[in-house]
Amino acid sequence: MSVPEDWRFILIFDSRGQGLHGIQEIQAFNELPPFSVTEAQRLCHLLLMQGLPALAEHDLTRFGEVITQLQTSVGTHFAAAQGGVFTSSEVASVMAWLVEQGAVAIGQTSWGPTGFCAVSNAKLADMLIEQLNLRFAHFDKLSFLVASPRNNGGYIRILKHSHT
Repeated sequence: MSVPEDWRFILIFDSRGQGLHGIQEIQAFNELPPFSVTEAQRLCHLLLMQGLPALAEHDLTRFGEVITQLQTSVGTHFAAAQGGVFTSSEVASVMAWLVEQGAVAIGQTSWGPTGFCAVSNAKLADMLIEQLNLRFAHFDKLSFLVASPRNNGGYIRILKHSHT
């Protein structure tokens, strides 16, 4: 299902590192309690019955509510392993401010530390980026980027290998 072309996503990067991966990620999964089946069912229902219809109807507000609920649930489950709902406390601060500005679809990529949110258009995204750069200049390890939807699948390119 295509994401509306006018929607924009703001990415918040923390250059101090990356979330859990490799052996640390495996260990975290082994130490965390199992994710609740009831909560998994609720999230699947939420996504299928509300998130995808909101996307089809270009309803960013409702779509954002669904993504935020999904991200909050998973982030809360992983909080013990990553130090909170967000891996980076500075990213968490920025995300809280973005919510106050009306951003939706609040979340973190995988184990982080990259945060993300959605806004309705490029003009608003650019304005928020300007404000982020001023308001959070003291967070010198953070950077911000606006991304537009990419409504096509991944590309696989086969490179010929030379046997020389």
